Amino acid sequence: MNGRPCTDPVDRADDGLLDIVPESQRKTYDMYEVIKRIVDNGDILDIKPRWARPIITCLARFNGRPAGIVANNPKQAGGILDSDTADKAAHFIQICDAFGIPLVFLMDVPGFWVGKDHEHGGIIRHGAKMLHAMAAATVAKLTVVTRKGYGAGYYVMAGRAYEPDLLVAWPGAEISVMGAEGMLSIAGAKMFGDTPPPPEVRAQIASAIQKHIDIYKVAGWGLVDDVIDPRETRATLCRAIEMSWGRTVERPARKRGIMPV
Repeated sequence: MNGRPCTDPVDRADDGLLDIVPESQRKTYDMYEVIKRIVDNGDILDIKPRWARPIITCLARFNGRPAGIVANNPKQAGGILDSDTADKAAHFIQICDAFGIPLVFLMDVPGFWVGKDHEHGGIIRHGAKMLHAMAAATVAKLTVVTRKGYGAGYYVMAGRAYEPDLLVAWPGAEISVMGAEGMLSIAGAKMFGDTPPPPEVRAQIASAIQKHIDIYKVAGWGLVDDVIDPRETRATLCRAIEMSWGRTVERPARKRGIMPV
């Protein structure tokens, strides 16, 4: 096998992962830096890197075994999903599934882009293509939530409903319809009318909401398999790919699924 061995559960060479992802949801980072620290030798084959940049699709190896990586990139439009990113991801997922290549999802997604222009552009139809490709794929699907998985974006990035073989999260990650501040912004108008609440009251409400989307509480509900140290990411994925290699999935007998168009 090529690349850095995965024998140490906490790989000290990955200490830099702790510094890449900021705690604040408002700050961006480059997901490429995360990818290059967890794959063999930091080598990737980037597919369509200049198109639909909020999502990364690339091929790499984990302990010598190939895998396809689908990752949100917060550095580009916050990693949000739109029609182009959904099409790019759907096409790549189908390629990996066709050739029996396991899929690794690195999730930090605020959801799908909403608004009149995007709806007129067919974002529901394009998003459905990604959902279909995800549901139809029979290769191993391994998901790491690095910071957040909000709304429908959580599902199309191999969330629990699509039966990933492994679903882990980093400490501080959030899985929810939206973040605490987003919920407060929507509910605030009904709670306080046109008068904004005092900052201390707003902070108290946000803190109360935050307790319900704490990743350890989410893990207690069985929505993630484990909360891992970021430095364990490479070793965890290497083991998962090794264990799931060659496994089969039973599907109803049919020639192929029907892509939504």
